[in-house]
Amino acid sequence: MNHKPAQTILTTLLLVVAMLQAPYFYYCSDGLLGFLNVMPYMFLGFALTVFLLLSYRKYPAVRSKYNIVVFGLAVGLGFAGFIFGEEAVEWMDWHLRFAERNRLIKEVKVGKLKPNVSYNNVSCRLPRNYFPPISNGGNEICIQYGKSGALSVEFFIDRGFLDHYQAFLYTEDEQLINHMDNHMAASDGKPYVSRKLAPHWYRVSY
Repeated sequence: MNHKPAQTILTTLLLVVAMLQAPYFYYCSDGLLGFLNVMPYMFLGFALTVFLLLSYRKYPAVRSKYNIVVFGLAVGLGFAGFIFGEEAVEWMDWHLRFAERNRLIKEVKVGKLKPNVSYNNVSCRLPRNYFPPISNGGNEICIQYGKSGALSVEFFIDRGFLDHYQAFLYTEDEQLINHMDNHMAASDGKPYVSRKLAPHWYRVSY
């Protein structure tokens, strides 16, 4: 029985799974539901890896140069993606979609985008169904106004579970800006700031 075509297809599939792993985890792993989404994906990658290793051992004929190189590349990408992938995708997501997020900020300022959900008074479900999400966990942004009326808008990175979440924060609140620029740490209920990304833009955790 010739197993080579099947092994070649499965090896190529493993490479595709490894390449998509980091973006899939970044965009689809929010909260409890996200964990349930990720588990089958991890199982698929693990099952393919084990099956192919056993096949290469049992059937030397399927160990073509293509299969070995692609398998090694897939395993390397999968491991690197598991360790560094989400940070890399976050970096690309921020830089490649900066203009689009600024366009949405302008729509908030002119009143085109407002809180529009029934379960709180700050969340706005975006009318356009962005794929991949421009705000993870449902394409919702949080729109808030400080005591002075200054605008702050959050785009979720990780909507988290229970109270914890991470976000790209745009704010015009000078008091908050001064706090974050000067301290870059949690204090008095204000967010922990990982870094300043651009004028008025921060990466924050709560």
